[in-house]
Amino acid sequence: MKRIHSLSLIALFTLAIASASCKDGKGIGSFSATVDGESWSALAPTGAKTGNRLTITGLSVDKQIVMNIGGTTVGTYDMTLIEGSIQPFIYTPSLTQSGAANTYVGTSGSIEITGIDESRVSGTFSLTATNQSLGPIGVSGTFTDIKYF
Repeated sequence: MKRIHSLSLIALFTLAIASASCKDGKGIGSFSATVDGESWSALAPTGAKTGNRLTITGLSVDKQIVMNIGGTTVGTYDMTLIEGSIQPFIYTPSLTQSGAANTYVGTSGSIEITGIDESRVSGTFSLTATNQSLGPIGVSGTFTDIKYF
């Protein structure tokens, strides 16, 4: 229970910082998905640009989605590993558990950037993610006006 409380505080702290840093009036953006038929929304979506790669993270109290996109322009990106070893899509259904059995990685499908400027990115994704123990699940969703640094 202590770990869940700590994760909640981290998520709220991240949300507060992200909200305070968005001077363009667009807030932190939105990130939502349907994961194996269940709706999910991030509390504190964030983005980061590293070289020619964007990382978008959606975090809620108990789940996390991380997308590593192998480009910074409008276009469609598949589930090919980036820079040889970086997974394009990772879904963690329980932040209170650890190990490979609690991680799904994208195996087919794509992430599409539909809009991008010098600090914001929007797009969609539709893919299959697989867990080594539990098998595949379908994941699709949108991210809109995510602020990246």
